[in-house]
Amino acid sequence: MSSVSPVPASRPERSSPSGPAAASPPLLSPSVPTIVLRVALAALEVVGGVRDVSQLAHWISTETYTHLELRAALARRSRAQRNQGPHHTAYSLGTPHLCYPTPDVVEAAVVAQTERSAIAVAIRLERGDSRWQVVHLHVI
Repeated sequence: MSSVSPVPASRPERSSPSGPAAASPPLLSPSVPTIVLRVALAALEVVGGVRDVSQLAHWISTETYTHLELRAALARRSRAQRNQGPHHTAYSLGTPHLCYPTPDVVEAAVVAQTERSAIAVAIRLERGDSRWQVVHLHVI
């Protein structure tokens, strides 16, 4: 018969990594998760053809604007080839997952559920002079 040793009541504290990869979360405005959710939903609507990318101009960088504009044009062309127009899809957005590589950077992922599928949106925000700006946005 083998003996079983008892499991300790508490586990030892794990040491956290140090260095740039282990930056602690900055004191965020409560609006950062809201910004992430609103930008993610708006980006999905841009790709779906029911929102103009110019409505996001305040929140996104020039490079991100150009990328999203191209993605919307490709989606529009694809819908036209299938004789489909823009249509509003009801998205159910999950809780954003936030990561803080540095105090002035937030990386986020949000999953949007539809009746038939799930779509991920990856966003990188950087804090500028007085506000957060989306510098990368990918609808996956």
